[in-house]
Amino acid sequence: MRPVLTAVAVTALALPAAAQRSIPVVDLPPAAAKTTETLGAVLGVRQLPRGALLVNDAGRRQIRLFDSSLATSTIVLDSAAGGSRSYGRRPAPLLAYAGDSSLFPDYQSRTVIVLDDRGQVARSLALPIVDDIGLIRAGAGVDDKGRVIYASGPTRTQATAPGEFPTYGDSVPILRADLTLRRTDTLGQVARPEGRTSGRTPDGGATITLWTIDPLRTIDNWAVVSDGSLALVRGHDYHVDWVRSNGATSSAPKMPFDWKRLNADDKQRIVDSTRAELDSAIANGTIVDRLDAVEVIRAPGGGRPSAPPPAGDAPRSGRSGGGGGGRGNPLAGMTLLPPDVISLDKIADYYPPLRPGAAMADLDGHLWLLPTTSAQSRRGELVYDMVNGNGELFQRVRVPLGRLIVGFGRGGVVYMTSGNRGAGYVLERTVLPASPR
Repeated sequence: MRPVLTAVAVTALALPAAAQRSIPVVDLPPAAAKTTETLGAVLGVRQLPRGALLVNDAGRRQIRLFDSSLATSTIVLDSAAGGSRSYGRRPAPLLAYAGDSSLFPDYQSRTVIVLDDRGQVARSLALPIVDDIGLIRAGAGVDDKGRVIYASGPTRTQATAPGEFPTYGDSVPILRADLTLRRTDTLGQVARPEGRTSGRTPDGGATITLWTIDPLRTIDNWAVVSDGSLALVRGHDYHVDWVRSNGATSSAPKMPFDWKRLNADDKQRIVDSTRAELDSAIANGTIVDRLDAVEVIRAPGGGRPSAPPPAGDAPRSGRSGGGGGGRGNPLAGMTLLPPDVISLDKIADYYPPLRPGAAMADLDGHLWLLPTTSAQSRRGELVYDMVNGNGELFQRVRVPLGRLIVGFGRGGVVYMTSGNRGAGYVLERTVLPASPR
């Protein structure tokens, strides 16, 4: 699932301040190893002992186990329905669990399955709130005590009068499920502002709710760091709030960011490109996969398809590709209202710091953030901000052109993908060089 968001320029024109110039930039070296076979869409990796690597190929609905050279692989979970080795029909995250084991949500059985250090199914576990299994999506994590951390959906208010439609709050709670004590608590909130407009199909068979998209909405991000801490990255001023696994909380100072101002032409271009992307998504049916853009509600007596309400959490940056699906157009035969984008006068004057879901944690205690703009991008390469356990931005990492980081190994190992949706993606491994400091 891709966020419905126009492409944001990577190169900022604003002059960096002295604090910006003092942050070292390192270039991620080209791949030292890469897969010889292509993948559909990588939704994360999981490093195992003896150099093996579990790869979550969400595009082909497979979990593959690669050897240390990335040259050969075997299928651990496949797209075939039924049985204990089925991936399922929906993209799902692969989470680091106790020791070298992993968790994988089985939406059909409403449990999470435990994969051992060889990628084999060991057992199944149920969440304290069984229905929360659908909330275990890309970006969920596990702390050092084995508790699963995930984002809930936004608060939804029901319509109170004819012609009114439900509304959603501007934030979503981050939940923590203790699989041993069988309880779930709330750790904090992250900003996920939404807006929408509604209408009906001509035959009155269903109500179509189309979201009014703000391409530059200010949002928060979050990630579970390798020591079990929850990092809440605030988009309004680019700082990190910490929730430690022992319950302690703290706030770090604001981090430097390359603020880029938008003029009227920039805003018009963003609005036009967003509208075009939404029109294309409606035409090919993929808009139903973008739950922050559309909601289809079954009306009484109507025989139309339906989709769940938006979950308030966009895909993480550690995913490449569109995820496939091959479901056809579930809106075939339906007449939809054209999507809308907020007016120019309501668009922010600066790019917000955070892309949707653009926060990841490596295995060495660092937080990786992919900001919307960066003055350190030379030819359009992605540039990540590396943040330490104190919430300080201590270096930036420029990746090779055309690469996206999808996961990490210990000791500075970084996994990237290259390629495209049509030809497939190649998984690559490299090692982060030492900081120039």
